[in-house]
Amino acid sequence: MKGKCKLAPIDDRWFWYSGCTTPLRSSRKDHKDIDQLLTQISRLNASDKNLDDKVGALIENVDHHIEEEEREIFQFAEENCSEQQLDELARQIEEQKRIFDQGLAA
Repeated sequence: MKGKCKLAPIDDRWFWYSGCTTPLRSSRKDHKDIDQLLTQISRLNASDKNLDDKVGALIENVDHHIEEEEREIFQFAEENCSEQQLDELARQIEEQKRIFDQGLAA
C-alpha cells in the first residue's frame, strides 16, 4: 500500500475553486485520517494484534467518507457546476482511479 488518497487533489482543485468550503473541510480531514491509517497499516506485520482494529477503522472511515461525499459534496457539485464541469470532473476521477489501480497492480 502506498498510503495516499488519490482523489484528494481532485476535491481540492474542483471544489475549493467552486466555493464549496464547508463540506470540503470535513472531506480533507477524512483524507488525512485515511492516509494516517494506511501508513500505520503498512508498517504492521500480518501477525500484529492491532492489524484487525486498524483495518476495521480504515473501512469505517472510508465508508463514512464516501457517504459524506455522495450526500454533501456531490450534491453541491450537481447544484453549482455546469454540465461541462461535471463531465470534466468525472473524466478526472476516472483517470485518477485508473492511475491508482495501476499503482495497486504494480
